Amino acid sequence: MGILDFLSRPQLPGFRFSPEVTAWAASHFPHSKRATAGLIAGILVEQVGDADALSDLQPKSRFDGDINVFDWFDATDYADAVEAEFRLSIPRADREQIHQFGELVDYVHAKLQSRDA
Repeated sequence: MGILDFLSRPQLPGFRFSPEVTAWAASHFPHSKRATAGLIAGILVEQVGDADALSDLQPKSRFDGDINVFDWFDATDYADAVEAEFRLSIPRADREQIHQFGELVDYVHAKLQSRDA
């Protein structure tokens, strides 16, 4: 995928706040993590530009195998978007330890809890 493909890729701005994402998060995560999971899933769908990606997403979906929508540039862009949305930093060493979508949700949720404590 070249840079021109990335720049012309369709996006779904605002999808992270959609009823579809809210319903998806409610069916996959406990109440305490639903808002975080929904925003993170919504960011993924927005960047992919395909709302159908949500139907295939599971907490155990692996970024390096099950979610075959990213190359290295896109994964970094995705992590940056998550950091910006939640106003937190995910160090490179931590990024390398996060392999599944649910792990990312757990990580961000824990960071938010410790920040708010």
